[in-house]
Amino acid sequence: MKYLRFQLMAALLCLVAIVQAQTNVLRVESVETPAGRTLTLPIVMENQSDVTGVQFDIRVPYQLAVDEDNKVVVNLSKTRVNGHTVVARSMGQSGYEYRSNRYIYYYKYRIILYSDNNALFVDDDKGTLLSLQLKTDAELQDATELPVYLSEVTLSDRQMNNVLTTATNGKITIKEVPSPDLTPSDVTFTGTETGPGQTLDVAWKVTNIGKADTNEDSGWTEEIYLVKGSNTKLLATTHYSGVLASNAEVSRSVSIQLPNLIGIDGNVKVKVNIIPDASAGEHQSLRDNNSALSENQISVSKHLTLELTPQRIGENQYWQRITLKLSRSGNWNNLESFIVTCTNSKGETSTENRISLPQIVTIQPGEASALVYMNIANNDLLDADSLVHFKIEDSNEVNTYAPVEADLIIDDDELPQLTLKASKTQLKEGEDKTVTLTVTAERAPTSDL
Repeated sequence: MKYLRFQLMAALLCLVAIVQAQTNVLRVESVETPAGRTLTLPIVMENQSDVTGVQFDIRVPYQLAVDEDNKVVVNLSKTRVNGHTVVARSMGQSGYEYRSNRYIYYYKYRIILYSDNNALFVDDDKGTLLSLQLKTDAELQDATELPVYLSEVTLSDRQMNNVLTTATNGKITIKEVPSPDLTPSDVTFTGTETGPGQTLDVAWKVTNIGKADTNEDSGWTEEIYLVKGSNTKLLATTHYSGVLASNAEVSRSVSIQLPNLIGIDGNVKVKVNIIPDASAGEHQSLRDNNSALSENQISVSKHLTLELTPQRIGENQYWQRITLKLSRSGNWNNLESFIVTCTNSKGETSTENRISLPQIVTIQPGEASALVYMNIANNDLLDADSLVHFKIEDSNEVNTYAPVEADLIIDDDELPQLTLKASKTQLKEGEDKTVTLTVTAERAPTSDL
């Protein structure tokens, strides 16, 4: 019995030892970067225990990058994060250090990752958990080292225990590597107005401000956009092949026919974005200046397009569906409503119940078009072909679209009868009289009958 108790105690101690031996580390990955560039700073978690939440303070040289809403940019790892929410809060300036013959001011931030349903981070014992961004001083000397500090680190399991084993600081090392550095500039265009389906001529320059030539048999792709606030529309892509020497410049241009449904309107700027080929030689850290906006704006008009399919239909084809497609060329981000009116061949708003159509057509956010389906009704009357005239107008009184119109022809399917009438109903044999026969159709024919 004592021997059995000894075995159970030994097993329990071994289990405790195994649990205690699990290693859970949070560390700052050290990076190298040229001076004056925006760098990515990875935060790595190596965990053998289950972890549901992470919190830490980080002290960095220079301020972290923020987005348009002045929120700290935190890029979460898609392979490790499982629906977690991130909160990043600035805690203000936190001292300074003297390095590279200058005072470097440090800033402190608190980063929290949590899950409302207590989800575990993806089961991967190592790998980047998230990354932060900051821009260094352009005057830093080569080989300057800037430490990055972690503190108040918590790796929380589902029982709210801190399973952290150790937290490891990192550093940013300034390393100047000769590399091409491509940057566009002087983006211009012809004219002050353009619109869907029209031609836009764009010109720009590309300069290699780096310390090395681009590699042979390589080049870069140029993307040309229209930009209005956060709304951007890609118009075209071009490619340049060839060596661009250090401190050299090349002029570029392209003539673009704008699409009929462009998705943007009003006063916009033109943007050129450069994507270097993988073998061009430009280092990833040098790509924060690969875009340029035009100084001037160009006015982009907008229009509606109304399509009817088919445009002519037989009255006996009541089973066939007619499609009305309304499309807008301007901004697609918002919901927009349009008023529909129908008139007959006499200009009357009544169409004798030949078709049913909603009074409002709505295009949803993110969509360029809306579809409306209709059927015709047979009136079983002998009459002329019916003309149905559609007119669609913008319901918004400000920044409106011009109205659009279209016609639908409904071919009558009733067959007109013929009548025959003689000028005399009786005639004596041998009488020298002329008899006239008159043929009458119920409806005047459109061709010889």
